[in-house]
Amino acid sequence: MERRFDYESNEPRRFYVGLKAPALVGIEATGYTKWFAEMLVDLGHELVVGEAGKIRAKKTRKQAAMGSTS
Repeated sequence: MERRFDYESNEPRRFYVGLKAPALVGIEATGYTKWFAEMLVDLGHELVVGEAGKIRAKKTRKQAAMGSTS
């Protein structure tokens, strides 16, 4: 999911409080990461900072079983 927040109205905290912990949250590195990381840790979530492609690769993928059913 991708989402943009109004940070001045505390919208990010309200959103992440509603997620079942622990949630894995991935963001690209910015100069404003520290407060965000602290907020997520306080809420019981995990933050991954880095390249978007590497963050997506960390996501657990479900694979269908291969084989014949006959």
